[in-house]
Amino acid sequence: MLSISGMHIGMVGGFVFFFVRAFLALSPWLALHFPIKQWAAVCGLVVVVAYTLLVGSPIPAQRAALMTGLVFLAILLNRQALTMRSVVLAAFFLLVLFPESLLNPGFQMSFAAITLLIALYEWWDRREGERDKRRSLLLRAWRYVAGIVITSVIATIATMPFGAWHFHRIQMLGVLGNLVAVPLTGFIVMPAAVVAYILSPFGLEGWALDAMGWGLRGVTESAARIADMPYADFVVPSFPLWVLLVMVMGGVWLAIWRTPMRWAGAVAMLLGAVLVPLTASSPVLLVSAEGMVAVRGSDGKLYSDRARTRGIAADEWSRAYNGGEKIGSWRSMPDMHCDVLGCVAFGSIAIPRQAVAQVEDCRRATILVAPKYRVRNCERATVIDRHALRQNGAYAVYANGSVETTRQGATRPWQPGFSDTSGSARRDVPAP
Repeated sequence: MLSISGMHIGMVGGFVFFFVRAFLALSPWLALHFPIKQWAAVCGLVVVVAYTLLVGSPIPAQRAALMTGLVFLAILLNRQALTMRSVVLAAFFLLVLFPESLLNPGFQMSFAAITLLIALYEWWDRREGERDKRRSLLLRAWRYVAGIVITSVIATIATMPFGAWHFHRIQMLGVLGNLVAVPLTGFIVMPAAVVAYILSPFGLEGWALDAMGWGLRGVTESAARIADMPYADFVVPSFPLWVLLVMVMGGVWLAIWRTPMRWAGAVAMLLGAVLVPLTASSPVLLVSAEGMVAVRGSDGKLYSDRARTRGIAADEWSRAYNGGEKIGSWRSMPDMHCDVLGCVAFGSIAIPRQAVAQVEDCRRATILVAPKYRVRNCERATVIDRHALRQNGAYAVYANGSVETTRQGATRPWQPGFSDTSGSARRDVPAP
């Protein structure tokens, strides 16, 4: 809600479309003799494009503008606005323009959510038919609240596999947060933003920005309070890519089928969720591309040097490989022995602090980790040095001796071929 993406673009376009159409409908002559719905769609489309350009055209906003543009185009052609076909067309055009966005978490999560949501509401429309067209105000309010709950649940289910894969975390109280934040955003924040844009050339936007700020404070404060509640989220360990694909294909199957066979997709998604803890990986040694080193102690927890226990890499590793607990310091690791020249874990993993210690470490250690130095003439040990990190990216070493790096199998035609002159082990398996 705080990023400029689908919700903002859709609300801006929908707000303009609704009020332009309502304003034109005040004239019975215009409403009866001219296609005011199409006129309002053109106005909404123009505003969406202008808004996207105004906010700097980030990739999520471009994706949302393309999707919203297809909705308005469907209105102009008197076709159903939101269908699975429009999702496919939006994804196709976006991948043609920005093929790299396929691996972007925002792309994956937004299209997963909209796909399952459209599948749900298409099923609901077929089920309800014309029975539910006339409703009382109280029933409409109830259906609005129920719609927020159902939409939040479906969106959470759709994005959960990608959130677990990329961020090692799943949100459990998103429905509760949306019950507060969605009405504030839909009825206060975005309408006030549109009014502020209209009034800004005349210097009259102050009151609209004040209202927008009040709504935003409500959104952020409610999010902070809900995030502090018990069980607001759960940490998910790192799991293999094929488990993610099982859940993704299950979701696709659930969305595209219209017969009872579609429920096989739900079974696949559930199977993938069950496989996550069963296939979680636990490397004994982690080395980031920037040189942070973490070793798993005999107690099953990760430890790193004290200066490196904070930061993005430490936070990611704590969720993916340490059960969400903060990575400890080597000083508190019983299996680590350090002196002024370096550290040795389990007698087989050496992390020299000075280049002079490399010769002795190469003779005694099985794995030599030297992120700041270039190690030469060390054929006995698996070497992870400055050159290896530059060539292969981050490393993960497992108890069975297998080694994974983030850049293996990623050689491009314009890049030199993979060469490892430092003695580092290598495998064509992407790291989690």
